[in-house]
Amino acid sequence: FTLSNLNAPRLGTARLGTVDNPHAHPSRVWLAEFLIGKTVKFECHRSTPDRYYGCLYAQPRTPQEKPINVAVESASLGHSTVKPFKGAGGNAAQPEEELVTELEAAQATAKAAGLGLWSGAGLVRQQKQAGEQFNVSELVAWSGGRQISVMIEHCFDGTRYRCSVLEDGPYAHSSFTLQLAGVQSPRVADAYGGHAKHFVDL
Repeated sequence: FTLSNLNAPRLGTARLGTVDNPHAHPSRVWLAEFLIGKTVKFECHRSTPDRYYGCLYAQPRTPQEKPINVAVESASLGHSTVKPFKGAGGNAAQPEEELVTELEAAQATAKAAGLGLWSGAGLVRQQKQAGEQFNVSELVAWSGGRQISVMIEHCFDGTRYRCSVLEDGPYAHSSFTLQLAGVQSPRVADAYGGHAKHFVDL
């Protein structure tokens, strides 16, 4: 599912290059914290054979408020930029004209306040990939047996995760796969594998 009429800065990957677009990491962290584990509703505007485009609505902050349009919230905080979809004839696709107007107003608010992408100081990570730029044994030696802070970027299943180092130093933003010792989770396609992954995701 892709949010309509919105672009987010791209994260670096092993395939596309390990340098993030400015503010890509904070944008992703915000979206994860805002949505993971939450019940949302979606509205589909259009689709392709492998993707749906539309709006996501998160629960309102108070019972008196309307559901939160995730795209508008993202644009208002400077985590994404507006890119209107043009249909046949170069016109905005229906029913997206009103959405584009709302997104552009939210983006103008973020620009005026110098938020996120508009701050002029967006974080740009230079990632290192385990097995290519470093060996995990070197990271273990550098830690000296102490605990280090990492972010779980992706859960392959209940016991295997892709992690990124959060601490400053030679291994800042280094990416590696972590397997929990002494336990094994079923793969996602196997019985209860999806439940195990969902438990870790939350």
